[in-house]
Amino acid sequence: MTTRRHGKRPREEEEDAEEEEEDLDLDLHESDDGIEEKNYTVLSESDIRRRQEDVIEALSGVLSISYASSSVLLSHHNWCVTEVCESWYVDEPGVRARVGLLETPVEDATLKCRICLENKDMSAAPCGHLFCASCWRTYIGTRVKNDDGLSLRCPDPSCEAAVDRNMVSRLASADDREIYDRRFVRSYVDINNKKKIKWCPAPGCQHAVELEFVPSGGGGGGGSFDVTCACSNRFCWSCTEEAHHPVQCDTVAKWLTKSGDESHNIEWASLNSKPCPKCRAALIRKSRRGCMHMSCPPPCMHEFCWLCLREWSEHGSSSSCNAFEERRRRSLPKSRWMIAKVMLERYTHYFERWSANDASRASALSELARFQTEDKLAILGEKQNVQDCQFVLDAWMVIVECRRVLKWSYVYGYYLPQEEEGNRKVVFFEFLQGVAEARLERLHKLAEVDLRVFIDAEGCCEGFLHFREELVNLTTMTRNYFEKLVRAMEKGCTS
Repeated sequence: MTTRRHGKRPREEEEDAEEEEEDLDLDLHESDDGIEEKNYTVLSESDIRRRQEDVIEALSGVLSISYASSSVLLSHHNWCVTEVCESWYVDEPGVRARVGLLETPVEDATLKCRICLENKDMSAAPCGHLFCASCWRTYIGTRVKNDDGLSLRCPDPSCEAAVDRNMVSRLASADDREIYDRRFVRSYVDINNKKKIKWCPAPGCQHAVELEFVPSGGGGGGGSFDVTCACSNRFCWSCTEEAHHPVQCDTVAKWLTKSGDESHNIEWASLNSKPCPKCRAALIRKSRRGCMHMSCPPPCMHEFCWLCLREWSEHGSSSSCNAFEERRRRSLPKSRWMIAKVMLERYTHYFERWSANDASRASALSELARFQTEDKLAILGEKQNVQDCQFVLDAWMVIVECRRVLKWSYVYGYYLPQEEEGNRKVVFFEFLQGVAEARLERLHKLAEVDLRVFIDAEGCCEGFLHFREELVNLTTMTRNYFEKLVRAMEKGCTS
């Protein structure tokens, strides 16, 4: 967190911050219209069903076949009309044989069910073979429950005729019919490899996201696959992990594999237990959420940063809390054991900060949800005599997004080349990251700790207007600087 410059108003601090950003000499400004191009569409299950019905009807008209036959053909050809037509016109008999569409049904001389040998409530498959309603219901239910319902064929072992949706709707139980219908609709996304549609990975979400065009840079330098579903889940469309732009998907995959393999041995000790840098008393962090400003219990009362253990009053924009002191590695003996030890220390450094920011983001999301659903803003407005408290929500939304960027920036930094020729890029990146992190910590403390004073106050506080101005200005400054950090990472941190 940046130490406050004494005697300066928030507006003056903002001007100083803008001067610092100009000194970076980065071409990282917004587009002329300032509007981010949205390259995706969120689809509900009803939207997908309508699309599915439209494509079935279209194929039925083109090939002059029944609606049921059209749905069978499409479900076997990735829901692609072009693929169906090309195969159909080249070899119609072969296509019919593969998917089970018979041109003429067989004549079943047996008037009894071929399974139970009863002759009541008989129904014929499209091929003409007769089975009773009870056996049909059992057969369809078994196939649907075994996740094989979309490729239903005639129960007769010698027959390959397809059983279409009409028969399932007419003969299956209500529960099996619901399972079949849901699976049929989902197949439009699950097996549709011609269209850029994927389901939202959030548990219980029934929405899909269609990518309208591939972003410039393919999700790498400059392009983003990050999308936001209607359920508010933000994820990467390409790999379906949580949103991680500007870090590329292959880098995220390597990091998640590595952290999954190695984190269990070091996670608890490094994230939950540390000595006070002044009195050396062992401290356990009860909550890994919120800002990193810590205070040792009485009588010590020493204030420090949980991550780097430096004194908090010195923890400003010039702090290198975010940087791993790589020069120390080069001064150590080149033994295999020592190299392995430093490699573990380096990984622990980045993992701890990645995990800490993940927990802080989760806490910020919860706090944002409380402000949106509870009456905290109304209480604040009533006590401080203000009508519009949207600036509080704006601050928390910026904190949530910046915690996400900062979290993945540590993965980006971990995989930056560490050799001599790449060290200049590392130093430049860590400078940008350090300033961004300092501003975010300051904003997080204002929104989490300082705001609570005005919410809990018994009446109007004299310093509230000054606090509001400071929070609004710092929210804008933090958002703008993180946007510049993201663009710097997209450009490979080339100064």
